[in-house]
Amino acid sequence: AHAASLSVIPYALRFALLLVVGRLVDWLLAGRARLPTVRKAMTGFGLLLPAAALLTLAMLDLPETAAVTLLVLGVGVSGTVNVGATYAPIEMYPDTAGASYAMGNFAGNIPGFVSPPLTGWILDQGGCPHATAKKCPSAAGDGMDELGMDAASVHNGTGDAALSASCQRAWDVVFVIAVGVSVLGTVMY
Repeated sequence: AHAASLSVIPYALRFALLLVVGRLVDWLLAGRARLPTVRKAMTGFGLLLPAAALLTLAMLDLPETAAVTLLVLGVGVSGTVNVGATYAPIEMYPDTAGASYAMGNFAGNIPGFVSPPLTGWILDQGGCPHATAKKCPSAAGDGMDELGMDAASVHNGTGDAALSASCQRAWDVVFVIAVGVSVLGTVMY
């Protein structure tokens, strides 16, 4: 129940931030900022800041609280994409806005279909634990349990289970790929 209540925080932040960003966009447009410039800025902000959060997670060994906070902020900030990309087809292609929006959504959702199996494969290659694995000593006698936890470093001083080094590297690869996809999406937009 506690984890479920915590999972709403990024989306509540996203909602609250959209209210603030909406006011900011109105203020910028009232001050003679050009609409395409504002839309591009908000889309870039909403794609690149979460990418920076993921890159930070991949490059630094942060405490769990800091890592979760960075993820929450990344998801929250990603909502500013809605201010830019969502309405751009209506202004850019008024006669074919529906078709252009559909094609953009199709292309934008491809990573959503490819990511889960690719992430699973990368994590399997890194020897990462499966969510359904049972906690018990490995039959291989390699000092690792079936969750990929090193028996010698099960606790990292915070009471949290420590991932094996190969699993941590696998997660770093996943985060760097996510950063690449986000940067590519920003450039394409």
